Amino acid sequence: MVQPANWGVPQTGPQTPNTMASRMQGSLDGVLSENSAAGAPAYKLLGTRWADISVSGQLSAKQWDGGAWRTIYSIDTATGLISYASPIITTPTLTLKDGSTPVAARDLRADVSLLSMFMGDGAQTIRFFGNAAGAPDCVLEDQKSSGSAGGSSPSASFATRALNTRVRDPLNLVALSANVFTPSVAMWCEFEAPAVYANSHKTRIYNVTDGVAVGYGETAYCSTTTNGAVMTFSRGGAPLTAGKQYRLEHYTSSAFSTSGFGVAAAIGVTEIYSRVAMWRI
Repeated sequence: MVQPANWGVPQTGPQTPNTMASRMQGSLDGVLSENSAAGAPAYKLLGTRWADISVSGQLSAKQWDGGAWRTIYSIDTATGLISYASPIITTPTLTLKDGSTPVAARDLRADVSLLSMFMGDGAQTIRFFGNAAGAPDCVLEDQKSSGSAGGSSPSASFATRALNTRVRDPLNLVALSANVFTPSVAMWCEFEAPAVYANSHKTRIYNVTDGVAVGYGETAYCSTTTNGAVMTFSRGGAPLTAGKQYRLEHYTSSAFSTSGFGVAAAIGVTEIYSRVAMWRI
C-alpha cells in the first residue's frame, strides 16, 4: 500500500522537521504510485487517480469523478495485456495498417484486396473477419510445360495426382512437398482433376496421416472409344484438419498411358491439370 495516512503538509505548527518530512514523503509517494493499494484512498478530489490492486495479478487504473471511482483500464501484470473498460471508439475514423501478414502478437492489419482483417498471435496470422466467399487462401496446381500431358491413368484403382505449384498462399498456411500438402490451420478445400479415355472416374482427398479419405468428387465419365475421347473433370470438396497431410487421388476405370490424366493443349503456355483451392474456416 502506497497511500498517505494524512495528505499534504501540516497546516498548523510548529511541527518538527521529521513530521514535515514524513507528511511530504507520504504525499509524494501517493502521487508517484497513483495511490496504489487494494482499497480506495481516503483523501480524494475530482480527478484523483487510484491504482487498484485488490485483484491478484491485476492493476486497475481508476479515477474519481466526484461521485464514484471509474475504471479506465486494467493491466494483466503477468502478460502485460491491457483491457479497456469501455472499448468504444468515439473518434470518426480508425485507420489500420495495411497488409495480411502481421508479425507481432496482437498486431492488427487490414487487407482491402481480400476484404479481411488479420491479427498476429506471435506464431501465425489469424483472419478473424473477412469475406470467406472471396478468393481462396491457398491454391495448388499441377502445372507442366507446354505440350506436356497430364500423365498416365491407372486401371480400376486410385493414383496420386500431381500438385507441384503453389499458385496462391499469401499467409503461408499450407506446406507442399512431393504432391502432399499440409495445412497449418483448419480449412475447407475444393478440388478438380481431368481424365480422358477413362470410362467412369472419380477424385478424392486422402488423409495420408490417418490413412482415410475425407471427401470424394463427383462421378464423371469419358468414353474409351476414339470417337468419344472427351476430357472430363471430377470435382468435389472436403474439410481439412490443421497439421494433417493430404493428397489428391484419382480413380479411373480404364488405364490410358501418357495423357490419361489430361491432354496437352500445346499452344506455348503452361498446361494446368489438377487443382486444389483452400479457404480457412
